[in-house]
Amino acid sequence: MGKIKGIYTKDELIKKQVTKLIKKHKTRDPLEIIKNLGIGIIFHDLGNINGFYQKAGKIKIIHINNKLKEGFKTYVLAHELGHAILHPNENYLCLANNIFDKTNIIETEANTFASELLIDDDYTQYSDYTLNQVAAIYNVPEYILKLKFPKEIFS
Repeated sequence: MGKIKGIYTKDELIKKQVTKLIKKHKTRDPLEIIKNLGIGIIFHDLGNINGFYQKAGKIKIIHINNKLKEGFKTYVLAHELGHAILHPNENYLCLANNIFDKTNIIETEANTFASELLIDDDYTQYSDYTLNQVAAIYNVPEYILKLKFPKEIFS
Protein backbone atom coordinates (compact mmCIF):
# COMPACT_ATOMS: atom_id res chain seq x y z
CA MET A 1 0.00 0.00 0.00
CA GLY A 2 1.40 3.39 -0.97
CA LYS A 3 1.82 6.33 1.33
CA ILE A 4 -0.97 8.89 1.28
CA LYS A 5 0.38 12.29 0.26
CA GLY A 6 0.70 14.62 3.25
CA ILE A 7 0.31 11.85 5.84
CA TYR A 8 3.39 11.22 7.96
CA THR A 9 4.24 8.90 10.79
CA LYS A 10 5.25 10.44 14.11
CA ASP A 11 8.88 9.44 13.45
CA GLU A 12 8.79 11.17 10.06
CA LEU A 13 7.36 14.33 11.64
CA ILE A 14 10.08 14.30 14.28
CA LYS A 15 12.73 13.87 11.56
CA LYS A 16 11.27 16.87 9.65
CA GLN A 17 11.33 19.01 12.82
CA VAL A 18 14.93 18.06 13.56
CA THR A 19 16.01 18.70 9.95
CA LYS A 20 14.51 22.21 10.13
CA LEU A 21 16.22 22.83 13.47
CA ILE A 22 19.63 21.74 12.13
CA LYS A 23 19.23 23.94 9.03
CA LYS A 24 18.14 26.96 11.06
CA HIS A 25 20.89 26.70 13.68
CA LYS A 26 23.56 25.22 11.37
CA THR A 27 24.58 22.70 14.01
CA ARG A 28 23.69 19.34 15.55
CA ASP A 29 25.04 20.44 18.94
CA PRO A 30 22.10 20.32 21.38
CA LEU A 31 23.77 22.73 23.83
CA GLU A 32 24.20 25.36 21.12
CA ILE A 33 20.61 24.92 19.90
CA ILE A 34 19.26 25.13 23.45
CA LYS A 35 21.11 28.41 23.97
CA ASN A 36 19.97 29.77 20.58
CA LEU A 37 16.35 29.00 21.46
CA GLY A 38 16.66 30.89 24.74
CA ILE A 39 15.98 27.82 26.84
CA GLY A 40 17.65 28.01 30.23
CA ILE A 41 20.02 25.25 31.20
CA ILE A 42 21.17 24.28 34.67
CA PHE A 43 23.82 21.66 35.43
CA HIS A 44 23.58 20.32 38.99
CA ASP A 45 23.65 17.11 41.02
CA LEU A 46 20.33 15.37 40.41
CA GLY A 47 21.10 12.06 42.10
CA ASN A 48 19.64 9.23 39.98
CA ILE A 49 17.89 11.62 37.58
CA ASN A 50 19.70 12.15 34.27
CA GLY A 51 17.88 15.35 33.49
CA PHE A 52 14.49 16.94 33.08
CA TYR A 53 12.65 19.60 31.14
CA GLN A 54 10.61 22.17 33.03
CA LYS A 55 8.25 24.90 31.89
CA ALA A 56 7.07 27.51 34.38
CA GLY A 57 4.86 30.09 32.70
CA LYS A 58 6.78 31.15 29.61
CA ILE A 59 10.16 30.11 31.02
CA LYS A 60 11.69 26.89 29.67
CA ILE A 61 14.53 25.25 31.57
CA ILE A 62 16.49 22.06 31.01
CA HIS A 63 18.14 20.55 34.09
CA ILE A 64 21.07 18.18 33.53
CA ASN A 65 22.83 16.01 36.09
CA ASN A 66 26.40 17.30 36.29
CA LYS A 67 27.62 13.82 37.32
CA LEU A 68 26.97 12.36 33.86
CA LYS A 69 29.88 11.50 31.56
CA GLU A 70 30.37 14.09 28.80
CA GLY A 71 29.22 11.90 25.90
CA PHE A 72 26.11 10.75 27.71
CA LYS A 73 25.47 14.32 28.87
CA THR A 74 25.24 15.40 25.21
CA TYR A 75 22.69 12.65 24.57
CA VAL A 76 20.61 13.72 27.61
CA LEU A 77 20.75 17.35 26.41
CA ALA A 78 19.40 16.24 23.02
CA HIS A 79 16.73 14.09 24.71
CA GLU A 80 15.55 16.96 26.94
CA LEU A 81 15.62 19.36 23.97
CA GLY A 82 13.31 16.84 22.33
CA HIS A 83 10.86 17.24 25.20
CA ALA A 84 11.12 21.05 24.92
CA ILE A 85 10.34 20.93 21.18
CA LEU A 86 7.88 18.03 21.02
CA HIS A 87 6.14 18.41 24.38
CA PRO A 88 6.67 22.11 25.23
CA ASN A 89 3.91 22.43 27.81
CA GLU A 90 4.80 19.36 29.83
CA ASN A 91 7.37 18.77 32.58
CA TYR A 92 9.34 15.49 32.46
CA LEU A 93 11.88 13.79 34.66
CA CYS A 94 14.37 11.58 32.86
CA LEU A 95 15.15 8.86 35.38
CA ALA A 96 18.13 6.63 34.76
CA ASN A 97 15.90 3.56 34.76
CA ASN A 98 13.07 4.77 32.48
CA ILE A 99 14.82 6.73 29.75
CA PHE A 100 14.77 3.71 27.40
CA ASP A 101 11.30 2.44 28.31
CA LYS A 102 9.89 1.54 24.88
CA THR A 103 6.33 1.49 26.26
CA ASN A 104 6.54 5.17 27.22
CA ILE A 105 5.60 7.04 24.03
CA ILE A 106 6.78 10.43 25.34
CA GLU A 107 10.25 9.06 26.17
CA THR A 108 10.47 7.17 22.88
CA GLU A 109 9.64 10.36 20.96
CA ALA A 110 12.34 12.28 22.86
CA ASN A 111 14.80 9.44 22.12
CA THR A 112 13.86 9.53 18.43
CA PHE A 113 14.42 13.30 18.43
CA ALA A 114 17.84 12.82 20.05
CA SER A 115 18.83 10.12 17.55
CA GLU A 116 17.85 12.32 14.59
CA LEU A 117 19.71 15.31 16.03
CA LEU A 118 22.93 13.60 17.05
CA ILE A 119 23.42 11.01 14.33
CA ASP A 120 24.05 11.67 10.64
CA ASP A 121 21.73 9.93 8.15
CA ASP A 122 24.53 8.33 6.13
CA TYR A 123 24.64 4.91 7.75
CA THR A 124 26.52 3.33 4.83
CA GLN A 125 29.76 4.68 6.26
CA TYR A 126 29.29 2.33 9.24
CA SER A 127 28.57 -0.91 7.38
CA ASP A 128 31.86 -2.47 8.57
CA TYR A 129 31.28 -1.57 12.22
CA THR A 130 29.37 -3.26 15.01
CA LEU A 131 26.49 -1.56 16.75
CA ASN A 132 28.69 -1.16 19.83
CA GLN A 133 31.47 0.54 17.84
CA VAL A 134 29.12 3.07 16.22
CA ALA A 135 27.55 3.80 19.62
CA ALA A 136 31.05 4.55 20.93
CA ILE A 137 31.78 6.86 17.96
CA TYR A 138 28.66 8.93 18.70
CA ASN A 139 28.77 8.53 22.50
CA VAL A 140 25.16 7.37 22.55
CA PRO A 141 23.46 4.28 23.95
CA GLU A 142 23.01 1.43 21.44
CA TYR A 143 19.23 1.78 21.77
CA ILE A 144 19.45 5.25 20.18
CA LEU A 145 21.24 3.81 17.14
CA LYS A 146 18.52 1.18 16.78
CA LEU A 147 15.96 3.98 16.53
CA LYS A 148 17.96 5.65 13.78
CA PHE A 149 19.43 2.84 11.67
CA PRO A 150 18.11 -0.43 10.30
CA LYS A 151 19.84 -3.10 12.37
CA GLU A 152 20.95 -5.11 9.36
CA ILE A 153 23.62 -2.52 8.52
CA PHE A 154 25.81 -3.50 11.47
CA SER A 155 28.26 -6.38 11.10
